[in-house]
Amino acid sequence: MFKIIHTNDIHSHLENWSGIERFVHERRHLYKEQGLESLLLDVGDAIDSHHPVIEATKGQKMIELFNGLSYDCVTIGNNEGINITPEVLNELYDEAEYDVVIANVLDGNLHNIPNFANEYKIYEVDNQRILILGLTAPYYTYNYNGYHILNPMDVLRNLLNKIEQESPDFIILLSHLGLSEDRYIAQTFPQINLILGAHTHHLLTEGEWVNDTLLTGCGRYGQYIGEVTVEFSEGEFILKAETFSIEATKDFFIDEGEALLQEMKYPMFRYDLLADDLTSKKSFIQFALSAVQNFADADVTVLNSGLFLDNLTALETNHSELQKALPHPMHIAKATFSGEQLIEVLNQFVEKGPDLISRPIKGLGFRGKIFGELVLKNAIHDNQNNKWKVSGKYIQLEKKYTLATVDHLVFLPFFNQLQDAETELLFPELLRDVVGRQLQQIGRTGDND
Repeated sequence: MFKIIHTNDIHSHLENWSGIERFVHERRHLYKEQGLESLLLDVGDAIDSHHPVIEATKGQKMIELFNGLSYDCVTIGNNEGINITPEVLNELYDEAEYDVVIANVLDGNLHNIPNFANEYKIYEVDNQRILILGLTAPYYTYNYNGYHILNPMDVLRNLLNKIEQESPDFIILLSHLGLSEDRYIAQTFPQINLILGAHTHHLLTEGEWVNDTLLTGCGRYGQYIGEVTVEFSEGEFILKAETFSIEATKDFFIDEGEALLQEMKYPMFRYDLLADDLTSKKSFIQFALSAVQNFADADVTVLNSGLFLDNLTALETNHSELQKALPHPMHIAKATFSGEQLIEVLNQFVEKGPDLISRPIKGLGFRGKIFGELVLKNAIHDNQNNKWKVSGKYIQLEKKYTLATVDHLVFLPFFNQLQDAETELLFPELLRDVVGRQLQQIGRTGDND
């Protein structure tokens, strides 16, 4: 018999970390007394820059915490794979004292498994050969971040054929694919004994059996931790899954992170930037629209006001303040349209925008509460003639125009014209990096007019 402890989708919610530490230490002490071996595994999206200490250390603190608990093996989620460059991720995992497995993300240049990872790993536990492999959600945006993303089902099919020669006794899949994909895998690939799930933040309190494969999931943010008991009896494995609630306590890392970010100062400028001001020279969103337009070299820019969670203070702006105001891990998207297509997109903004103002939004990198108002820069509607202007001139139907925004506006299912556009994602800068660059630029002149 042996034990598996597993976490997923922690998203750097370190208010739960002391509870996770306490649970792991207590269980592993108990296992040692009982003479049992164990594995500690994570299924991705552990690193999330919404937390100040993660932002300040570029994820290093999470590696230190995982090392401190002696994790055995992890896979990456889209937060690690899309929001951290390969160079930084390599540096982070160079410090890791545990293994990383990922089979469907390749180096974008060499088309092999990234330096920080393995295709799979085998562990000898309780005299059994335990093979662990990892798969992550195949967002095409991996390709913009220097990777080559593969279809996880194709990869899994080929890999299972390949690993037959390893003669594993027990196969564990660390799946950052979501519950519906896990169910499909269990139905399609009976060789897999256990799927530790993630990505869709599902909670399976006692697991879920699909044929002879056990599925698990521990919700999100470290609010739960999972344990699977594996017993080999009369030629077959007997599995039991449990989840345990983790009590949130004080976040012992918030002060450390904020102190580090406060040391990263921006030059002073003339007046505060206000999150609830959409139009004046003191408007935060207007400042950000200019920053995005300059960064992307776009004709038109659009952002939604729900992105802006706090003001920026003119006399003491630092990266802590900027990170709190714009915690979203969003990149800039640049779409190209004909004039005719751009008119359709702008009309769609006008038509659907009012219904979205108070709509709660979750996922796709959004860390706010509601969508807010859509605000345009450099595009205005001439109501008298019922025509759109860009840069003060009527849109020409056959001319090419570019529109810049954040990627989540492209991913949301509200604007099909934007979703269908020829779109380039600009990596690796996040929205707050682009705004920070503009702050540095205008700060040198002391003028943000």
